[in-house]
Amino acid sequence: MTGMYITGPLHPSRPAAAFPSPLAAALSRTDSLSDREAEVFSLLVSAPSYEEMAEQLGISRRTVRFHVAKIRQKLGGLQYHQLCAASYLQSVTTAPVVTPCL
Repeated sequence: MTGMYITGPLHPSRPAAAFPSPLAAALSRTDSLSDREAEVFSLLVSAPSYEEMAEQLGISRRTVRFHVAKIRQKLGGLQYHQLCAASYLQSVTTAPVVTPCL
């Protein structure tokens, strides 16, 4: 994995350093997701269970599991908790900027 790094301090007493990150690599591949997979990926942040995701999307729990498996495959075999973290990072970095009215 070359060129994919997230920088930041590991611990308050340690200086910032660059580390290879599977999350950075996964986020660079999110454009390979289908529309439905992208919807499921975005729900990983807010829906705590497959049942809730299925209800929100109007599909079965089994179909949600299938989409999550495909997402994991396309994003480099991340573990479920890593997928959730990547989904959170995606939602934070793509959130619209709101400017206050003066």
